[in-house]
Amino acid sequence: MRIDALHDMVDVSAVLNKDVYDGDLTAPGSWASGGLPNATTGQPFGDSIRSYSASGSPLSTNTGALDIQVVVATANGNKTINLAITAQERLDNPDLAPGQWNDALQARLDSALNAAGVYVSASGGDLTQWNVAEGAGQRLVSVSVNGDALALSGDQPGLAVGGAFSAQRSFTSAQAATGISDDVTALLSDQSVSVTLDTIWGSRTISATLQPGDPRTLESAALRLNEALYG
Repeated sequence: MRIDALHDMVDVSAVLNKDVYDGDLTAPGSWASGGLPNATTGQPFGDSIRSYSASGSPLSTNTGALDIQVVVATANGNKTINLAITAQERLDNPDLAPGQWNDALQARLDSALNAAGVYVSASGGDLTQWNVAEGAGQRLVSVSVNGDALALSGDQPGLAVGGAFSAQRSFTSAQAATGISDDVTALLSDQSVSVTLDTIWGSRTISATLQPGDPRTLESAALRLNEALYG
């Protein structure tokens, strides 16, 4: 018997002729990368994917034992995934190329992400490419290798404005100005703008400042806030 489910299901058991059988979690196959299902646009988990990348592989400088820690924010708090690989295991499974580890070790990372119940993948075999399904209410907080945090930069999602996965935007601040291209009185004296969002990860305030050449309009405020929201 096989039961397919999302990460919201935490345990499976079956009863056959009064005998109870516990389910064993299957390692990710072709249907998933780590804990992230492989899907195309329009399918569940095919959209709202945030990608992160690092400029260089930590495997190039850490050629021995590895202590990998991945922190993912979820609706129920942060989840920390720890994976320890010994120096002997690196020797037994030699790197495929400088900065790219063996497929067997990649499989262990994939299994750890899947077992933790996070919609996160780390493709490429070099720990530089990470993807998370933010539409599922999860966010990649940090990745560390041997205590050093990777400098990850968020890639701009397709058809996105600011931090939203959409090509749409709207202005509702009719009290600030009559039109998005009209000067806003408050911005003439103070060029700082901010927006506060209540999220499943808590309240967050995003701030930005208009540049010297920016018109003091809602359009300029939206431009600078979108830049800050993306970053």
